[in-house]
Amino acid sequence: MSIQWFPGHMNVARKEAAKAMEAIDVLVEILDARMPDASSNPLITELRLHRQRPCL
Repeated sequence: MSIQWFPGHMNVARKEAAKAMEAIDVLVEILDARMPDASSNPLITELRLHRQRPCL
């Protein structure tokens, strides 16, 4: 039996997120201040395209 590391429901959610990114102007990503790079979702980084990433 093979293990599928990227299940179908995750792929559907990724496609929906990519479609939603086309229609939005501002993206707010909440990160842990103690380790912002480790708590960031790489998928969000990939999908935000040309948008800036303001850090507060």
